[in-house]
Amino acid sequence: MYRSIVVATAAVTLAFSGAALAKDKSSRNAGLPSLDNVKPLPASALPSAAVDDGFFRNFQLSVEGSYGEVKHKAGQPAALRQYSTGVAIGLSFDISDYAFASITGNFSSNVLKSKVVQFPLDLSANAYSRGFDAVIGVKPLPWLRAGFIGGTGNGNAGYTFTAFGGGSNSVSEGQRLGGFVGATYVTGPMAFSADLVYLNIRNKQDYGPNNTPQIATWGTDLLSLSLGASYQVLPQLTLSAGLGLNHIMKQTVAPADTPNDINWASLQIGASYAVTDNLNVKLTGMTWLNNNKFDYSRVALGLTYKF
Repeated sequence: MYRSIVVATAAVTLAFSGAALAKDKSSRNAGLPSLDNVKPLPASALPSAAVDDGFFRNFQLSVEGSYGEVKHKAGQPAALRQYSTGVAIGLSFDISDYAFASITGNFSSNVLKSKVVQFPLDLSANAYSRGFDAVIGVKPLPWLRAGFIGGTGNGNAGYTFTAFGGGSNSVSEGQRLGGFVGATYVTGPMAFSADLVYLNIRNKQDYGPNNTPQIATWGTDLLSLSLGASYQVLPQLTLSAGLGLNHIMKQTVAPADTPNDINWASLQIGASYAVTDNLNVKLTGMTWLNNNKFDYSRVALGLTYKF
């Protein structure tokens, strides 16, 4: 289930300032996608102040590479550690003066280290995930926005017991659907934003015919409030920070897993530099705060080109 939470909180936090398991039951929470596995609301999807001609306007193409690490805190059954690298490619645009949309595709590669519950055996895995997410929204006023998020993804992995060799494979799939509402206030070189996001996330894992049970399902209803601020230090340089407050409204847990924290926070800092009027480079870092189950951190470097 952590797969869903990582994806959702990363998406809403980074956007506003969007899997595979072994046959052993202890590893069913180990299949995590990279945070790039879903980018439902990239910053480039927010309403643009630029003026352009045509019904579809202000096109932006973005490419982002990322690296993330996650590990279980003491007392969790699987003793999970995961290292993820990913890439995401997105296209966003305005629809006339009062709407906007984006679509983002992503791929991630994950290396997992875990320990089974029943026996003191180390387990390693290589997992891959891919997917896409789409956003469509309206901006009735230049500072106000609302819309819908939808996405899907799938993954596969091969697991090996370190001491004995051999292994097993598993496949997964997931869907996300939700909505958001937000606002931005700009005063001089400062800008402030607040966005409320709801996501319904559902996942299914197939461990193969030799596992009991063969298929497991789990899901989450997640509510996140993202607060962001940015300061234009120089005409080309902008610094930003964001705080995400996350609340699980409802969750179902995979077999042998433990529930995720109901409430926790995420902190992001970033810097963007306008190389030209059309090309922007952005570096961001994020970590989780006050989460009793996981330690999580992520860094990302992205390019955005405005047509």
